[in-house]
Amino acid sequence: MGWFGEAVIRALRLIVSLESDLVGIIWLSLLVSFIAILVAGLLGVPCGVALGMASFRGKGVVVSIFNTMMGIPPVVVGLVVFLLLSRQGLLGSAQLLFTPM
Repeated sequence: MGWFGEAVIRALRLIVSLESDLVGIIWLSLLVSFIAILVAGLLGVPCGVALGMASFRGKGVVVSIFNTMMGIPPVVVGLVVFLLLSRQGLLGSAQLLFTPM
């Protein structure tokens, strides 16, 4: 079967057995995802409503910038956030990298 097949079987056994470490990892991942969705919604929905309903000078430029940012691949955004949060990054002194909260 090879090493890959053995790894898949071992992973399935861990999932089925609901090992405490694995359950903790799953809950932490769900918590971080929920918080990220909540923050994105609390920031994004009001900004979208304001941008959609308001009329101001330069609105076309702002809409174009937002549309351009939505086209950036998630991997690129992740790398930029990683670089910002790394020790030598702009936010490195906050030591937020690899912390759930």
